[in-house]
Amino acid sequence: MKTSKPVSTISFNTEPYLRGKLRELTAAGVLEFWAYIRHDPEPDEVGDEAGGKAHFHVYMEPAKMIQTTDLRAAFRELDPTNPKPLGCLLVEKSKFDDWYLYALHDADYLASKGQSRTMAYEPEQVQASDPDDLHSKVARIDVGSITPYITMARYQR
Repeated sequence: MKTSKPVSTISFNTEPYLRGKLRELTAAGVLEFWAYIRHDPEPDEVGDEAGGKAHFHVYMEPAKMIQTTDLRAAFRELDPTNPKPLGCLLVEKSKFDDWYLYALHDADYLASKGQSRTMAYEPEQVQASDPDDLHSKVARIDVGSITPYITMARYQR
């Protein structure tokens, strides 16, 4: 898919490789902004696509039109201990608000989607190409769509 819209993926790369590749793509003018967070596997993820492995949720804003298959190929990492290269899942269009709230496993956001998770993450765990840009994006998150769930959860508590 060709797009200039923000995209996200789940990466199984090693963190040094992932960070290096994101920096390389930024320096090459392919990405304008990126952020990622490491997740440990949830109990219900054993046996699914994540395979019960630690993984990274990655958000990227292209600096120009990109082909998502090319982006996915860029994350292919050879692992000498494993015959199958490390990499990422399909790269899909994404919205920062959704990516960030899911990345933290925000309980109200998850409830608004009919989901829940046992683990939660802290904003300080999110790594970004520009911490000031990340802070600005977080400050602009519109929680209006999940306000009814927040209110309901407060009344239930």
